[in-house]
Amino acid sequence: MQQPQQAQQAQPIWDPISVLKMKNTDPIESRITCIGQTKKLRRCGLWISAKDLSSANSILQTLSRQNPSFADMRVQLRRLARLLLDKRYHYRKTTQINAKLREWEESIHGFQASRNVRRGQGEGIHVKVTKPDGTNVEIDVSL
Repeated sequence: MQQPQQAQQAQPIWDPISVLKMKNTDPIESRITCIGQTKKLRRCGLWISAKDLSSANSILQTLSRQNPSFADMRVQLRRLARLLLDKRYHYRKTTQINAKLREWEESIHGFQASRNVRRGQGEGIHVKVTKPDGTNVEIDVSL
């Protein structure tokens, strides 16, 4: 007799909304709004459609269950950037998408480095960092 298969979803291992600084910093409006940048170098903040937010949320849930690696997530992050740019001003601007991808790449690398430092043991620190070209660097620092 076959047992019913239970779909188990992996638990989130990181919070991409926090690490990638996606929420609007306005304390009154805490939802995710357009991630584009205005001419005055401020975050755009226009509302994103419910359909695009739903698709973005699905991607964010998937990302949260993957080991944070920019190289492995580049395609998903590009799609996410397109979903989170308002259709009126920023959606078609490749410069906005590329700038956001560079920002997210730095955020992910910083997050990886801080996670690796926290995992260090003993009298020193062992740091593992994945560089943008995909190579890994490991450093031992004695205290």
